[in-house]
Amino acid sequence: MMIIRQASTGDIERMHKLFSSMSVSRGDISSPKIPQFGFYEYPLTEGNFAQRVNNQPFSLIIEQGVELKGYILAYKVRDIPSHEPKDAVLNRIGCLEKDIVYVDQLCMQPGLPIHLAGRFIDTFEHVLRCEKIPGIAAVIPQKPWTNVSSTRLALHRGLYKAGLISAGEIEFAVFGKPYWDKDIPFKLN
Repeated sequence: MMIIRQASTGDIERMHKLFSSMSVSRGDISSPKIPQFGFYEYPLTEGNFAQRVNNQPFSLIIEQGVELKGYILAYKVRDIPSHEPKDAVLNRIGCLEKDIVYVDQLCMQPGLPIHLAGRFIDTFEHVLRCEKIPGIAAVIPQKPWTNVSSTRLALHRGLYKAGLISAGEIEFAVFGKPYWDKDIPFKLN
């Protein structure tokens, strides 16, 4: 039986293990079979995960028994200053409206049926709406490697490309999605 619930510090080891299995390196993108999804040159430790989970209502996991099927690591922009290491992405996202939720990671186990992934994201968006969040932002690598899967998913879920961030040799696209409720303004810089 599957369950979707808020992530806790007890989930960090499993989250980090799934994250590590999805790491994409420079060597991977020059191989004959280029990965279509994963985390490009993103060296996070379990300690970094602990900083990001930190009782955030927006960080969720989907599991079947003890098997982690996926997770969403997300937090309000106002919570970024406590995160280490700082980088060009967090510095840029930190300039956004403080109540926007930054979707740091969406990680799904390969082979998870797409309808389950969709329901997982629906649940995440339900949490956002209940918390009256004005919008979300996400960052997806585009050069020298494009995370094709995440880019397609972001566009399919109604996010739009709002800009670019250059971090050395890596270029990221910033995606945003406002939640348009009356009296809640949204601006993506």
